[in-house]
Amino acid sequence: TPSLVGGLVAGGACALLGIGVSVALKDTAPMILVVGTLGSAVAGLVVGDEASQERIGSISGDFWSITGAQPAFGRLFHEGDVNTIVLSWSLFERRFGGDARVIGKTVSVNGWPFTVTGVLPKDFRFLFPQQFASGDEVRGIDAYIPIPEALMAIPPAGVQHWDEVTRRYGPAAFWICVVGKLRAGVPIES
Repeated sequence: TPSLVGGLVAGGACALLGIGVSVALKDTAPMILVVGTLGSAVAGLVVGDEASQERIGSISGDFWSITGAQPAFGRLFHEGDVNTIVLSWSLFERRFGGDARVIGKTVSVNGWPFTVTGVLPKDFRFLFPQQFASGDEVRGIDAYIPIPEALMAIPPAGVQHWDEVTRRYGPAAFWICVVGKLRAGVPIES
């Protein structure tokens, strides 16, 4: 059963989906205004010579417009941007000492270079889901990266194949959820 959280529709279940599914959903479901995808996984983040494990959100589509996110510093990445990262306020303070000069710096996510383009405000929270699979640690997302378009075009595959694919195209979560925002006046039962 779908639920509404802050104007967002959640189908309740996550599945491995390609970007084509979210685009098709937007084009064929007139009650949906915008569609994006979100997945998250713990990944290795290296800043300078210090490594840590952080929850990295992989996003695509209209995710930023669905959430209403605006950067506190810098800018949000756009569709088609590659190897860019937007930090949560918490990660910004914890790993970068709250220094706005982090914009334009390069960090490493699972061995791939990413340029910091922005920092989200302290009060930004994406309300769901924090846990994608049974046994996942429930915690907020520390940073967001775009899902590589080439990776999203690949048909669903097992975890072993996914590891090979991400070595070739870059880091991204194995599970993603499609999220959308209903057009004004459309009841959730639609």
